[in-house]
Amino acid sequence: MATPTNAAWQVAASWVITGEKNGEGLLRPTRSLEQGGIGAFRVRARYQELDVDDVLFVGNVFAKASESASKASGFNLGLDWWPVTPFRFYLEYSQTDFKGGAAAGADKPSEKAILTRFQAAF
Repeated sequence: MATPTNAAWQVAASWVITGEKNGEGLLRPTRSLEQGGIGAFRVRARYQELDVDDVLFVGNVFAKASESASKASGFNLGLDWWPVTPFRFYLEYSQTDFKGGAAAGADKPSEKAILTRFQAAF
């Protein structure tokens, strides 16, 4: 059997619309709710793709084309809010589209989700 070669990539961007410094860790609001401000807001976007090597579907040994998609692409749009430094609220919309993965060679239906989360980090 040939060695499978799968490929995946993504591009992501974010922007803090209230002017604070953007980064991966805690976002410290310049004017939190405690100080009479609105806190900090960040918008996020990401696009990603996955391409599974067709060799994995040969003979239905590793995956079945009628059950597993050979390609997936998706995007996420999100809004984060830090009312005060240690607390963050997330709201995100996510959608993934598939190639294959359904009976008779059809495409598996798209998956769509709205996600929310509250995080406390100290």
